[in-house]
Amino acid sequence: MPLQVSFCGGALRTPHVSVLRAPKRAEAHAPVTTRWIGFTLLELLVAIAIIAILAALLLPALNRAKASAKSVVCKSNLKQIGIGLRLYVDEFVKYPPEIFSETIISNNVKRTVGMVWSQILRPYGGGNANLFVCPSTALNAFRAYQYNAYGTGASGYEPHPTDGSSLGLSSFRYDDNGPRWNPVPIAESRVLVPSDMLAIGELWGFGWPGSLYWGESYAPKGYPHGQSLNVTFCDGHVESGNPDLIPKKTNTFTVFKETWTSVEFKPDEAHAKRWNNDNEPHPETWPKN
Repeated sequence: MPLQVSFCGGALRTPHVSVLRAPKRAEAHAPVTTRWIGFTLLELLVAIAIIAILAALLLPALNRAKASAKSVVCKSNLKQIGIGLRLYVDEFVKYPPEIFSETIISNNVKRTVGMVWSQILRPYGGGNANLFVCPSTALNAFRAYQYNAYGTGASGYEPHPTDGSSLGLSSFRYDDNGPRWNPVPIAESRVLVPSDMLAIGELWGFGWPGSLYWGESYAPKGYPHGQSLNVTFCDGHVESGNPDLIPKKTNTFTVFKETWTSVEFKPDEAHAKRWNNDNEPHPETWPKN
């Protein structure tokens, strides 16, 4: 019977008694297992495929951006070369020869000293030989850019001229007193339209009549600047051109009973006249075939 206590007023109440219970026995912990989370082979292959697709989409754009950046540097080089050319012409009132040589005698020893056009113009470009190297080519400083020495004339070598006749910017005559070619300066006044005469640059892509069309075989990754080549004109401005847009012709010939095919720039007046100092196409100089 529960304990009852009487309080004032006669009411009987049963007091609340707290019962302390013994704590339950700690249960033994279950063993913990560690599960490593990683890629399955299928997930790894999917990730690799996604990366490959993204690379295929991005790399051409990156290559175009890289080629464009190098083209900007190339144009900058040619712009500075064009300024140097104008400084030279303003000073000497003539264009530099493609090759200059002279014989000097020192200590009773005769020797020939030669210079090419880029060495002649180098002092007018701050002495920077890198100006004459396109960043997209591995050719050396004296071969990277070409000089329009002879225009559409095949060689420019004219025996014994008295006036330095040449369609380009340089000419030579043979010295009767020695087995060498001497440069004949081309006067500034000979270039009738400086703004429309090719001077220096990647000239092989500007439609010299009969020259080989390299196309995508160049380098072998196509043109140095994607689909364009750069050149500076006699007035110092720079242009880009796409050789693919110039008319061409296909020649077939046989060598040792084998048939070969070459693609050449087809002579046309619009492109030919830009090579010549009188701004005329001179079809008599074009290849006969």
